Amino acid sequence: MLRDIFKEISKTNSPYYDTYYLTDTEIKFSINDDRVSRVITCSLRIENGKYIAYGFEKSKISNSPIQRNDIKEVKTLTEFWSWYNSFYNDLH
Repeated sequence: MLRDIFKEISKTNSPYYDTYYLTDTEIKFSINDDRVSRVITCSLRIENGKYIAYGFEKSKISNSPIQRNDIKEVKTLTEFWSWYNSFYNDLH
């Protein structure tokens, strides 16, 4: 699953940046969300034989710490992207 995500986000002109990929262990990437001046950083790691997704939101305007985060176990690539889209599109 990590390799598939890496292939999807590492295309030319991808909006994702700061990509970190440790084969079969972790992938991490960021994306700017200019709708509300924030940066979303996601990480998917294998922990105890399970895929655990982490999402972090930080303001681009202030130097405040992380404003929101979420953690979820995911089992499929589709489930990961569904979780990611929900986290990204939550503007609270």
